This record gives sequence, structure tokens and C-alpha cells, in this order.
Amino acid sequence: MKKEYDFSEGERGKFFRENKVQKTLRLDADILEYFQAMSTHRRIPYQTLINNALREAMEHTGHTGVVDLKLLRKEIHSAVQSALKK
Repeated sequence: MKKEYDFSEGERGKFFRENKVQKTLRLDADILEYFQAMSTHRRIPYQTLINNALREAMEHTGHTGVVDLKLLRKEIHSAVQSALKK
């Protein structure tokens, strides 16, 4: 092992991957069979296909799941102030 390494040519974040969350999810058997068959046909993991289908549905409805915390705090503050005035 070297005493020193030269990282001057390195790229920050090159191998970063977005975090995944492990959750138990109950699916109907026919849904799972469909995605597993599609997985075999397309050679893509069925979990990725399910994730992509859910993301497409989310984007289609316009809900990105992102919450503007500043706006939420402002709305909560206004609601609390209104309640206190009553």
C-alpha cells in the first residue's frame, strides 16, 4: 500500500447511486408474474420494471413526491396564527 495517493484526476461522485429503500410490498400474484415474465423477456430485473412503472404513474399524475418544506412551514405558521386569533 502506498503512503500517499494522487486523487488530482479523480471525479467526485462518479460512482454515486441514489439510495434505495428496502420495504415489504404485497402484490397480487398476477402482477408479480407479469413483471417477472417481462423481466425475463427484456433482461431487466423485475424490481426495476416495477419501480419504472410506479415512477411513470407518479409523473403522469403530476405528483413528484417532493415537498416544499419552506412553503409547508409557512402554511403551518399561518394556520397556527389564525387559530390563535380565534
